[in-house]
Amino acid sequence: MKKCMVVGLGVFGRELAEDLAHRGAEVIAIDDDMELVEAIQDKVDYAVRLDATDEHALSSLGLEDIDLAAVCIGEDFQSNLLAAVNLIQLGVKKVIARASNHTQRRILQAMKVDMIIEPEIEAAKRLAFKLVHKGLMDITFIGKDIATARLAVPKPFVGKSLQEIALRAKYGLNLIAIYSGNVEGDTAVNSNPSADTVFKEGDVLLVIGSEEDLKKVSKLE
Repeated sequence: MKKCMVVGLGVFGRELAEDLAHRGAEVIAIDDDMELVEAIQDKVDYAVRLDATDEHALSSLGLEDIDLAAVCIGEDFQSNLLAAVNLIQLGVKKVIARASNHTQRRILQAMKVDMIIEPEIEAAKRLAFKLVHKGLMDITFIGKDIATARLAVPKPFVGKSLQEIALRAKYGLNLIAIYSGNVEGDTAVNSNPSADTVFKEGDVLLVIGSEEDLKKVSKLE
């Protein structure tokens, strides 16, 4: 079980903390606002009011067992940066920090933060991609131009097998799973599709590939 720390319990930080806990991680949630701490204390393993810009206060928590810490202070970048630096100096194995723009990203990179998240920028990029490509239901960028995506099965694929379509060879995409039914509700999932798997109308494909290849497939009609 991973032991995670989330610093900053605004909307993004709280969602992250709760989702990590839901997925089986042991979560410590931190904020200097007692109301936010109290609001999440029943959803995580440990919630504490603490100023993460205070290195001594952070060290009192005993960070040697923390696998990763995510700093999600969105409105005060100085506090966000100082909390991240404190965690790095205190020896946390992996430190993730939030950036609201490219300048903040460059500063965090200079501070040797392990991973930088830009939720506003990423959300805007995802929304723009979905609005332009109607067949696309969801997309998550996992690299500069590589993403996983859920898309409605294109009409030319219906009634054909994975081998006939040659998804990887012809379209550059790898198929991870097929959802049959309502993805948000009752659904059957084929997480190991074989070459003779036949696509049906209403299927939703979970794929991984380049942004350009995803664009091409999402335009098929």
